[in-house]
Amino acid sequence: VALHNFDIFFVKYLFRALLLKIMGKKKFAFVLTPHGGFSPEWLMFSPVNRFIKKIYTYTLGAALINATVDGVRAVSEWERLEAIKHIAQKKVHLIDNGLEDEAYKDIDALASTDIKKAVTAYGRYIIQVARVYPIKNIETPIRALSHLPEDITYVIVGQLQDAEYEQELKDLVVKLGLEKRVIFAGVIRGVDKYYLMRHAIVMVHMALWESFCNVVNEGLSQGTPCIVSNKYALPYLVRDGVNGFCLPVYDDKKVAEKILWLLDPRNQPNVQKIK
Repeated sequence: VALHNFDIFFVKYLFRALLLKIMGKKKFAFVLTPHGGFSPEWLMFSPVNRFIKKIYTYTLGAALINATVDGVRAVSEWERLEAIKHIAQKKVHLIDNGLEDEAYKDIDALASTDIKKAVTAYGRYIIQVARVYPIKNIETPIRALSHLPEDITYVIVGQLQDAEYEQELKDLVVKLGLEKRVIFAGVIRGVDKYYLMRHAIVMVHMALWESFCNVVNEGLSQGTPCIVSNKYALPYLVRDGVNGFCLPVYDDKKVAEKILWLLDPRNQPNVQKIK
């Protein structure tokens, strides 16, 4: 039985497994993949919720995991190190996330006509694939865009999860005069998603928190340089100056500086090495 994620609603499954184990009726392997749920970005919770969640996570939650779970799958080295602070080390195994089959296909040949037309219309663009949600810190790339040449656009691919945050972003776009340069493209999947990644100047992902980050892994698979925040699991995927850049979370000027570096013809031999 594989349990994906970890929060208070999953404790009932741990209790059930514990009762079956005590009664000698647990006849299955029980594996937990917290995917960051055991070590979230605590600042995203209100003070009261943070206090309650920390108590049940690191006391009752950790005790139940140690007593009932046969294995814990950490998706990054960062998550593994966080987990073994509270969970028996022998239970925790690092198995990071893979890629969809589409990542290995002939992307340029299989992409739809519509997405090819869209990419042509975008011209030179930077991309972020993420749900529209505060933890993804979309405002920093928007601010970085204001320091870049006017022919560069910023394409955001992902579902809307927070309407209030989306409005804040759109207000920021208007304030900076970037209405024609910031594109909310919605959800794009499969080969078309990889086509968008492959033809971008760079993928920017200045998220406040990630336990692995599938989309950065996907961007790297297409040879797209990635600029990410230097927080949590992201520096384990992107090595600064090797396959991209790791920068302070809110430093929009530094983000713009690195994008300009990638665009500079004098740096193209090094850019090719990064790709």
